[in-house]
Amino acid sequence: MPLAAFYPFLYPGPGVLLGGMIALFACSRVLAAVLPRGPQAIGMRSLAFFIPIAAASLISMLLGRPEIAVGIVFGTSVGAMTTVVGFVALAGPVGDGPPRWRRIWPFQLVASILVLIAGFKGTFGWGDAVALLVEGLLLLTLWNDRDEPATAQSVLDGAWVGVPSTPHDAEMLDYSSVRVARDGAEVEITLLILQLLLVAALLWFGAWGVTQGTVRSSEMLRGISTSGLAGSIVSMALVLPMMYGTWRQADGGRGWMPITAQIGVVLLNLCALLPVLILIPYLARWVPPISHWAGDALAPRGGLPTLLLFPSPMWRIDNVILLVVGVLLLPVSIGKWRLGREEGMVLLAGYFFYLTTTLASGLEHGAGTR
Repeated sequence: MPLAAFYPFLYPGPGVLLGGMIALFACSRVLAAVLPRGPQAIGMRSLAFFIPIAAASLISMLLGRPEIAVGIVFGTSVGAMTTVVGFVALAGPVGDGPPRWRRIWPFQLVASILVLIAGFKGTFGWGDAVALLVEGLLLLTLWNDRDEPATAQSVLDGAWVGVPSTPHDAEMLDYSSVRVARDGAEVEITLLILQLLLVAALLWFGAWGVTQGTVRSSEMLRGISTSGLAGSIVSMALVLPMMYGTWRQADGGRGWMPITAQIGVVLLNLCALLPVLILIPYLARWVPPISHWAGDALAPRGGLPTLLLFPSPMWRIDNVILLVVGVLLLPVSIGKWRLGREEGMVLLAGYFFYLTTTLASGLEHGAGTR
């Protein structure tokens, strides 16, 4: 027992990995609390979960570990579409919701098909990045985060009772209230700056700790590759914050909200983050400092960029799971099916099967060729 208690200190790899995952978990929670919430801010909720994922992937890429970066992208996507959606379905049936949000759901299937097509050659090229970016730009035109028109009751509920109704009332205003309001605004700005600094520190330490901890833990375990750890343990830590509040929303008949947020995370992963990772090796050809940071992993060979590899296990397991869940959600998005507890249990079981398969296989050829 004492040996188990001091295990992270005797072997710094798991300790650094655990610290990085805790930092990214805390960052997700802070962002979810700071950014706007509610039915009209689903995109902001997706962004709060996406920022730590993007930071971890980009830092891993720039540190010369592209297999970790790709593993995080696909591991978090699978986790969001299985465990979180399954958890929501367990809380209550999912089938209703505003059509303007449900029309976004099929785009996850389209993105998965584009990735499937790219996987036949085992690498990602600039054409794949362009195709995914085009879908992302098209999605931006459909993603409507604007507020609904205000009703008369909402206007009355939000009325400012401090507005003077007559000139006499205006003369009687206490100017100290203006000073208090100004001081309150300064305090809010200071708190916002401190929160942003905290988020930046958590992102940097978390991304660095996850990369270094994954590499050292893989060397110590010798049975699980870095991409396997990234796609399972690291991704699970990034998915856990997405489950906060989902049960209450689903139980209240608003299960479409967390599901839309999870689909938003997956679309950001596949249509924004993955294209950036694909294009970084092309950028490294013209920006030598990138090759210097990443070492041989992104160094051009023969005057040509080193293409980002798409590991065969991720293509056959991760991408297939995304396709299956996308097909499952397709009839739900058009109102022809409702997700219930049976589907939720299957999705949760599927995620545990995915974790077991990823850890068991070790993704030994994750950074190699097909």
